[in-house]
Amino acid sequence: MLFRSVYLARRAELGPDEANKLLLRAAGVVAFLVDGGSGGRELLSAAEMGRLGGAAADEIVRLEHVEEEVAQEGPTAVGYVHALAERLAARASRAVGLKSIVAYRHGLDFDPARPSRGTVIAAAGRRLTDPKERLADPVLLRHLLWTAVDIARERGLPLQFHTGYGDPGIDLHRSDPTLMTGFIRATRPVGVPLILLHCYPFHRQAAYLASVFPHVYADVGLALTYTAAGSATIIGELLELVPFHKLMFSSDCSGVAEMCHLGALYFRRGLARALAARLEEGEWSAGDAARVAHMIGSGNARRVYRL
Repeated sequence: MLFRSVYLARRAELGPDEANKLLLRAAGVVAFLVDGGSGGRELLSAAEMGRLGGAAADEIVRLEHVEEEVAQEGPTAVGYVHALAERLAARASRAVGLKSIVAYRHGLDFDPARPSRGTVIAAAGRRLTDPKERLADPVLLRHLLWTAVDIARERGLPLQFHTGYGDPGIDLHRSDPTLMTGFIRATRPVGVPLILLHCYPFHRQAAYLASVFPHVYADVGLALTYTAAGSATIIGELLELVPFHKLMFSSDCSGVAEMCHLGALYFRRGLARALAARLEEGEWSAGDAARVAHMIGSGNARRVYRL
């Protein structure tokens, strides 16, 4: 308790800008990819993250947030379809990726088929009778995903999916990424990279999907922050199966800058221990370990997000 009091007092003395600057820069992140759809004005924008962190910064567009903006503008059911596609395309033109939280709104066990236009218009009519409600209609969620796939293909963007661990709003058993295998299979010919975020405790399932589908990637994000000393075990289990060019790092920094610092810290510690275990077994050379560390820590993300 005494340490916490001293820490909080020192943080207050520094002020939010200086504290954020110190913590973000200590994380050693060179590119912030920021999903701004989960918070209000009290959270830093991508530009503010970049300025305080001394790094490049770009936006990840949260699909459901854009849909809710469109719905609340009061279009007709037919106009909704056009407005949603136009708004997503406009936002995507300034972003490096798109993101869905369909795991929260429905679950990953959704029908993978693209819904018909008539079905979408009928569902939009129901949706627009109460547009302030969060999007939860399974038809409109599927339409939103397929609209995003079309835009991502046109612009060469990846599409992220929150899977696994989350807050109490998620039904964990419905957030297993293997539940969306039908959708993954249906999007394979399109070639849009699908990035499975967080994944825990389904990180082995995510590794399997990344190993058998060429357009699927894994990023365990917040799993490493929240498991802390267990991060080496998670990374080691991922490396059992995931192709090395398919695994990426993120901190899932949310709320306070400490989360960015801790995410980077436990990623580095966990990866270092997992690689050391391979070296001790004689499976890899030091050069092999360095190459894999570079791919996971930076190279893969730069390639997929075109940074």
